[in-house]
Formats: sequence, structure tokens, C-alpha cells
Amino acid sequence: MQKIAGIATRDVDGVHAVGVGIARAVGALRERIPGARTNHAQGVSVEVGEKHAAVDLDIVADYGVAIADLAAGSAATSSTRWSG
Repeated sequence: MQKIAGIATRDVDGVHAVGVGIARAVGALRERIPGARTNHAQGVSVEVGEKHAAVDLDIVADYGVAIADLAAGSAATSSTRWSG
């Protein structure tokens, strides 16, 4: 579920990056290494219950993007990926 949420979040318009601080910097370096895999779960934590799942995202938004719109877009994209 972390990978799905991470991939879906990166596809939302207005998301500049996923993850915070050093982890994001290390991820950027890792992506430049030929043959290295991208960690799609970076910046994403998931708690799964019996009926619901909670997803926490650490994102960097593009300047001028409304955070509420960004959250709604991320939730819609993630739920489409899970159900589709």
C-alpha cells in the first residue's frame, strides 16, 4: 500500500517532491545512479486497520498550490489506484 500511495501522490499536479529532509536528498542521489531503484514508499506511512487504512504523506508542494486541493487530489488518485 505504501508504494501505491507513493506512486499515486507523485502523479498529482502540484506535488514537487515526496519525503522530507535527508531521506529526500538521499532518494534524489539514488535516482541518479544507473540501475538503482526508486523508493516509492519514501515519505509515506500506512496504518492498516480491520476496515480502514490511514495514509500519512510528507510532501513538498509547488509554490502557489492550495494544500487542500493537493490533499483532495492525492486522496482521489490513491483511492482510484486501490480500487481500479
